[in-house]
Amino acid sequence: MIFDALTFAISFAIALVLYQRHVVRRTGSIAITADELHYRSDLVLNTSVIAALLLGSVLDFPLLDPLFGAAIGIWIVYSAVRLARLSLFQLMDHELPDEEREKIRAIAQSHPDVAAAHDLRTRVAGPTAFIQIHIEMDGGLSLIRAHEISDEVEAELRAAYPHAEVMIHQDPEGIEEPRTNFPRRVGAR
Repeated sequence: MIFDALTFAISFAIALVLYQRHVVRRTGSIAITADELHYRSDLVLNTSVIAALLLGSVLDFPLLDPLFGAAIGIWIVYSAVRLARLSLFQLMDHELPDEEREKIRAIAQSHPDVAAAHDLRTRVAGPTAFIQIHIEMDGGLSLIRAHEISDEVEAELRAAYPHAEVMIHQDPEGIEEPRTNFPRRVGAR
C-alpha cells in the first residue's frame, strides 16, 4: 500500500518536473524554476526513502537513514543557494557578454547600407534584453529609405534576440560625434 502511494507520488512528480523544465526552457521563469526545485526535492526525497527502505532490509547498517537524510539536505541547500544566485543575477541589470555584443554589432553592420555601428548599449533585466545602437548610413539617403534600412536591421536583431527591445538611432555617415566603440567598417557603401 505504501509503495503504491510512493510510486504514484514519484510518477506524478516526474511528470510535473519534466513539464516545468519544458516551461522554464521556453520562458526562463525563476518562479517556475523555484517550483520545479520544490517538486524535484520531493522526487529525490521519495526515491531516497524507497532506496533507504530497500537497502535497510538487505543491509544491517543503522546509519543508512541519517546518511540519506543528510545527503538530501545538502543537495537541497546547494540547489537553493544556486537558485538564489540565479534570481539575484536576473534581478540585477547587467550588460550582455562581449561575444553577444560583438554578434549584435556584426548583425547591424552586415546590412549593405550600414557603414558603421557605434554607441552600442545593452542590458538584461529578467528574460528581456535591451539593445540600443547607432547605425551610420549615407547622408544623402531619403528619410524613408533610412527608416527602411533601420527597420531591416531591427528585424535581423529581433530574429537573433526574440525577447529583446531594440532601439536604433540613425546617423548620417561622416557626422563627427563621440563614439564609445566599434570603428568604421572598411568598404561600406
